[in-house]
Amino acid sequence: MKQILLIISKEWVGFIKSDKWIFLIYGILICAWGFLISNNMHSLSSKTGALWLAFFSVIISGNFSNTAFVAERMSGALEILLTSGLSRKSIVLGKIFFIVIMSTIMGTLCYFIALGVRTAKGDSFQVLIRLIPLWKIILLYASACFLNATCGAWLSVRVKSPRLLPFVNLMVLGIIVVSHELLSYKIGLSLWSLSMVMTFVGLIFYLFALRDFNSERVLQPLVY
Repeated sequence: MKQILLIISKEWVGFIKSDKWIFLIYGILICAWGFLISNNMHSLSSKTGALWLAFFSVIISGNFSNTAFVAERMSGALEILLTSGLSRKSIVLGKIFFIVIMSTIMGTLCYFIALGVRTAKGDSFQVLIRLIPLWKIILLYASACFLNATCGAWLSVRVKSPRLLPFVNLMVLGIIVVSHELLSYKIGLSLWSLSMVMTFVGLIFYLFALRDFNSERVLQPLVY
């Protein structure tokens, strides 16, 4: 646990020391997507707004995944970290936890902006908050972030082009959401079940990522 917290602390320090423009970009994304979700946040399509928030996770958690896994791999920082004496499991888990925590915070802010926009337009805050309980919204978003983070961790080893990662994450999430919605018309599945499915698939990707990280040869032998 201590090693995981150390990785989370390292990622946090790297985040707050990043280019100041990135904070402006995140702010614009959160506000813009909040306004987008607010257009779907009414009694007839509150579930649609929740799903739009889940897709927002691809943008946020995908960017954190690129920084935590792909960028460090390309710069060589990940190689140094893997040979620092920390267990590879702690490194992978620490990075995944950091991605999920930061992405969930930003997603929650985005959802409250959407609530604020609808309230400013005259809707009752109490009615909006009861359409779908807040904990279900956060659970759905956090499970989507977990799926994206674990998928990104695995793809960072498997996919050569980092530009493909967000598109693959979007495709995986889209397949799960569309399949769930099609089944919902047949047997009436809830958002709770969608969260569980995304978490389960995320665990599978985590096991794949951990296997690849544990078997990866970081330091290449010299050839004379």
